[in-house]
Amino acid sequence: MRDLGVVQLGAPILAEPGRAFDLPVERDEAERVVDELFAAMRRIGQVHPFAKGMGLAAPQIGIARAAAVEPEPCAGRGIHSSSDGSPLRAAQVSSGAPHPLAPPVRLGGTPS
Repeated sequence: MRDLGVVQLGAPILAEPGRAFDLPVERDEAERVVDELFAAMRRIGQVHPFAKGMGLAAPQIGIARAAAVEPEPCAGRGIHSSSDGSPLRAAQVSSGAPHPLAPPVRLGGTPS
């Protein structure tokens, strides 16, 4: 996994809380981090099929920010797709607000 850009157990970044985003001021930065997370998830998924699902947090790829992503639960089944036919993406980006269980942000289109 190290070759795919995944930070290894024991790395200091994994022991520290990720820095929250100042939204909406840092919206572009939050979107960049989410894009990097999905790109890493695609790279990892090409090498290791996670049959029970997969999620990825920014510190796991060396980014000390409070963001995490997971594939859409129905991805690949055609239930939810964006306008270009690819599965919708779900992301959680923390702004430091006291809503740790807030619903995920939907990116990449609207359900069909």
